[in-house]
Amino acid sequence: MIAEGSGVGKRTELSVVNATESYTGIELAKLAAQSPTRISFSISLTDKKSWTWEAVLWRSNLFLDVPQRITAFASKEGFVALLEFAEEVLACKNVILAINKDRPDRAQAIRTFMFLGFRVLSPNHELVPPNLNNIYMICELND
Repeated sequence: MIAEGSGVGKRTELSVVNATESYTGIELAKLAAQSPTRISFSISLTDKKSWTWEAVLWRSNLFLDVPQRITAFASKEGFVALLEFAEEVLACKNVILAINKDRPDRAQAIRTFMFLGFRVLSPNHELVPPNLNNIYMICELND
């Protein structure tokens, strides 16, 4: 599956893979309405290097695990494409990020995602999974 657009004037291709199966965005949304569905978003940075986000799609919410190592430019470009894909193709209402509390760049990661429209969720929020090792942030997407 291909999503185009990066928000910074360059063509970016984003592929979505669910295990070894290939689904359209509509099919993924239908699957995720019934049960949590694991997916991976992968974007090619160069011919030999790619960047992957692991996610769970569940009831119009996309839960993303923030990778430990993020390169600033490539990640921003790819992440904007991922947000566009979540909103336009998967019809997500929210994107929820899980940021490990122990990562050395935690404060900078939180600031970066706040700049992109995310806010920190309280630990008792209904969309926060029971995990004391993460900080969760949400971006509410337009309907």
